[in-house]
Amino acid sequence: MDQNMEWQFCSLPMIKDRKWIYVPELKSNLSSILESDPDANSEYLLSWFVKQGLNNNEDKFASKHLTAFLTKIVREQAGKVHYKLEDMPQYVKLGYEIYDVFGIGLEIACKPLDFFSNYNPEYGNVRNYACRRMYGKIREEIFKKITEGKDALKSSSWWLLKNKSGTTGKELKEALKSAGYVDTKLERYMLAFKCFDNIYTKTKKGGKKYQKPTEEELEQMAKLYNTLRWRQEKLANDSLTVDGQKILNWIEYCAEKLRNYLTPQPYISLDKPIDRQNSDPLLIQITSDEYNHDGDATDVNYYKATRQELIQKQSHILANFCNQLDKENDKVMIMLYGFDMSARAAQPFFKGLSHDTISRRLNKMKQSIIKKLTQEISKDSPDSETIQQRI
Repeated sequence: MDQNMEWQFCSLPMIKDRKWIYVPELKSNLSSILESDPDANSEYLLSWFVKQGLNNNEDKFASKHLTAFLTKIVREQAGKVHYKLEDMPQYVKLGYEIYDVFGIGLEIACKPLDFFSNYNPEYGNVRNYACRRMYGKIREEIFKKITEGKDALKSSSWWLLKNKSGTTGKELKEALKSAGYVDTKLERYMLAFKCFDNIYTKTKKGGKKYQKPTEEELEQMAKLYNTLRWRQEKLANDSLTVDGQKILNWIEYCAEKLRNYLTPQPYISLDKPIDRQNSDPLLIQITSDEYNHDGDATDVNYYKATRQELIQKQSHILANFCNQLDKENDKVMIMLYGFDMSARAAQPFFKGLSHDTISRRLNKMKQSIIKKLTQEISKDSPDSETIQQRI
């Protein structure tokens, strides 16, 4: 069996392990197809899988082969979208790394029949169609996120809770979790939201439909809360007295956390030079909380002070090393070291370079970094001369 064809239609990405795994049942199915039609090429198989998937919903293999194929398209298009948008301020605020964009694409790839639902043979080459559509779908999802952030900024708290909390408050729950709320506090907020969602009604007043809940509504919410909480395992023994004012405080707080969660936050790189005049990255400018280590000469605090000094020195060395890299090597470092990608996965982003060449470049830079760190740090060591000789 052609290895490239097998990889295209039978393998799925393992992001954590940075490798592709082959699905045995897909390999077996593809092998059976090629036995019956040895002359079939990738384009023919792709067209056939699309046709089978759309015309025969019971053909589970066609759909799975298409998902496997689309993950390879995501691999190409996610990088293109990311680098196309990386200078756009709204996109920068999202703080997306290339793996975030890759994740968006994988979600799309998991629904291949939806993806190809509008495909028409008149559109020509299926692969080209898939590339164009995947690029557009990923961009569309990103711009949805940007729009959500704008809506979150300008909308009232009550509109936000009614329209952006997600099915059964899923988005709100994630927002509260991201703010550090768990167990009893999380259950309190979610039950308060449930009561709000059941009782609150939008009333148009002064040109706005979503007004602050009335006192009567808040009291109804509090009454419902006190009734329902006994059914909640984590709230059954909660003795906190809940009234209308407490409900109002909670749901206002929920709206605040949801707004923060949905609003793109400015992304600040800690290892990028602050500006052209100041070559130091922000990481160097960040100091730990001041502590009088000299006045507390315990071993623990001596260790803390020494460790902080060492980390600061390492940061300086790494920052200076990265600032001196040329454009190509800087890109290699970002893709393989910063994004933790394998050389094979990053190869499409380097025209004319094989993955072996990329690996060699990275290894050479790593050796230079290690040598530089060892040389600088060993200067303060009692055995500095011995260390230098071994380098």
